[in-house]
Amino acid sequence: MYREFREGESHFSKAHIPKTREARLRVLRGIERSLPEETIPPHEQARFEIDHCGTPVSLFPKLKSEYAVLEVDERYSPKVKLCSLSTGHTGVMKLKKALFQAKPIAEGAILRLISWDRRPAYQFIDGKARPRSDMFDLWITDYELIP
Repeated sequence: MYREFREGESHFSKAHIPKTREARLRVLRGIERSLPEETIPPHEQARFEIDHCGTPVSLFPKLKSEYAVLEVDERYSPKVKLCSLSTGHTGVMKLKKALFQAKPIAEGAILRLISWDRRPAYQFIDGKARPRSDMFDLWITDYELIP
């Protein structure tokens, strides 16, 4: 379709007179309608959007527990910035270093959350880590990577 538009017999150009433009657009629209409709798997489409746009643009309401990995911070307890494929909301979740090393996560990956936990956030006071009762961190306890 692209080659026909740019170089083909009915190629489109702004240099043509309006009557020629309309005739060629009619032919190009007919060619477009005759092409078979291809469906792209949602995971493949989400990966493409992450590669080219930096974040998934399309929403897939049926993929409730699947997330796109936007950023990975491996320092201390690894933190991953996730974007929900069903709602488009983003957030940060932590995971234990042993789990991360057993199943490494890369930016642009798609993962399915199997289980997660809400734990109190810690703050250093007088050189000691103390739990804060007003803030919580979300921790991934199990996940699987979608190929």
